Amino acid sequence: MKKIISLLLTGTLLITLNTACSNVSEDKRPKISQNSPQKTVTTISSKASVKSPSPVTIEAIIADPINSETISNMPLKQEPIINRQTFDRTNSNILNILNDYKLILNNHTSFIDSNKNIFINQLNNTLGTEMEITEFTIIDLDGSGVPEVVLALSPLTSKYMSHFLILHNQNGTFYSYVVPYRGFEDLKVDGTFFRSGGVMNYHYSRISFNHHYDTNTSYTMNDFISFEAYDENTNKTKFSYYVNNQSTTEDELNQYRIYQDNKPDATWYSYTKENIESLFSP
Repeated sequence: MKKIISLLLTGTLLITLNTACSNVSEDKRPKISQNSPQKTVTTISSKASVKSPSPVTIEAIIADPINSETISNMPLKQEPIINRQTFDRTNSNILNILNDYKLILNNHTSFIDSNKNIFINQLNNTLGTEMEITEFTIIDLDGSGVPEVVLALSPLTSKYMSHFLILHNQNGTFYSYVVPYRGFEDLKVDGTFFRSGGVMNYHYSRISFNHHYDTNTSYTMNDFISFEAYDENTNKTKFSYYVNNQSTTEDELNQYRIYQDNKPDATWYSYTKENIESLFSP
């Protein structure tokens, strides 16, 4: 169980930071624990289920975020966590898709990036900067039952930020989508993640892929927890809190934020030939 050290008020934090600077890149969410979850780079594991007390407390959510009783007692409906990193490897369609991913990662097959066919070793030409692939994960991001592959890209110079490259299969054709680091942080085992537009807003989201490929509209970020500190209509500071597209209070939003932050992390693997061979083979 993680021990909560403090829970800063979102509004107070953002007013202070927005006054101090206008362009801050680091994560500005209120800190709830000194021991934040670390990204796993080993094997997939699931958290054991424990009974939670009623009524629901923040401690109970942190102790067991995937417990169905905890979820049902929360003030706004929240979906149970589904592990989207497990696949039926007896299914020939899944095996064929995994094998195609292996061919892509081994530079034997091309994929479509920005409407052009490229190989994985040509990625830096498309990005316009030197990046190296450091880790990868296999996960069903859109809930279709078919896996995507996400590659973590690290810059070779400090001038650039890290990015993620999502490989997605659509009717037998493979497409890539580049997402900046701040747009795809803290990926969880159920395919949800955190993204931030800066000190004035943050969101917890799912991603869906459209049925056509266009560089501007090829995927959609579907937010289910949102904080906004700016009213575009009045150009003034205004704090707004949303859960499942319903307006809510700061306290309730923080409860869901803690629930989300303490979901099991997605499992990442080092980008090695051995891991590629092992994880994409039957």
